[in-house]
Amino acid sequence: MVRTAQMKSVICFGILLLVSLQIGCGVDELRPVSGIVTLDGEPLGGADIIFVPQESGYTNASARTNGNGMYELFYINGEGTAPGSYKVVISKSNESQRGEIETVPAKYNRFSDMVVRVEADGENRFDFALEGS
Repeated sequence: MVRTAQMKSVICFGILLLVSLQIGCGVDELRPVSGIVTLDGEPLGGADIIFVPQESGYTNASARTNGNGMYELFYINGEGTAPGSYKVVISKSNESQRGEIETVPAKYNRFSDMVVRVEADGENRFDFALEGS
């Protein structure tokens, strides 16, 4: 009886895994996306960069810049993101005595109108030269 219950659990888990892979992915091929983010000509390390899909059926892809301002996007469980059009949001918070303070101007996060197109073929490198004012 224990073996039957274990077998049912294994079969159910396998079916759920297959269904989630088919539904969750929805992406035939993820494309690597990378670049450099600078603020006033200096590398912006520790910033969060989010690609928000402009088409339905995809989820956000995000990364954090390293000390040189470089990033590589990750989409769900894979590296890169699906081809398509994305709004770009860049944010970096620093802690102060008054709490978290955004150090990147709002025109690059809350009010961002930056849009890029990730292509199915070729290199998808997007550098962002932000200005502090």
